Amino acid sequence: KSKLICQVTDFRPREIKLTWLREGRPVSSGFSTGQVLPDGSGTYFLQSSLTINESDWFSQSTFTCRVDHLNAQFQRNVSSRCAISTDSPIEAFAIPPSFASIFVTKSAKLTCVVTNLPTYDSLSISWTRKDGQLLKTKVKVSSSHPNGTFTAEGEVCSEEWNSGEAFKCIVTHSDHPVPLKKEIFKPQGKDSNFLLLVIFPPSP
Repeated sequence: KSKLICQVTDFRPREIKLTWLREGRPVSSGFSTGQVLPDGSGTYFLQSSLTINESDWFSQSTFTCRVDHLNAQFQRNVSSRCAISTDSPIEAFAIPPSFASIFVTKSAKLTCVVTNLPTYDSLSISWTRKDGQLLKTKVKVSSSHPNGTFTAEGEVCSEEWNSGEAFKCIVTHSDHPVPLKKEIFKPQGKDSNFLLLVIFPPSP
């Protein structure tokens, strides 16, 4: 059996509802949703997993993670249909470090998630500071997923993250003519209405 992972970050207030669907119908069992946790930057984080078997995944059913927050609804779909088309553009998401990881390691792990890549042959992912200085970046290519999802982790001192300094994830690929750039920083006492929803398919 494998798991689909749905992560929701950068939302406030903490009241939120997460629902799994298969072909548009709510799933009533086989999932586990964690507690809503503070991420250390004034917003909240939530993760849920849905356990499926091989036949479920390769049936090409569409699985959906749907989130209701405030008066808005967000959703992400995933399936074993592996064709990459203009309907599935290459996307990048910058995910902030969790408060728990900062507390334990005294460092801040910055995560960049890149999805819908047809191949990683020409893929380059890097983390930089605002002034362009490169951070040491670890790209997880070996754990690629069926829909071309890759992660890259950069690490900075917790003091640098807490200061509000901005960091940037830069993604280049031959199938995307312009580099994708995603900036992230810890808000300094300001409200944020931005919500990031990412769904990860099972590992092969």
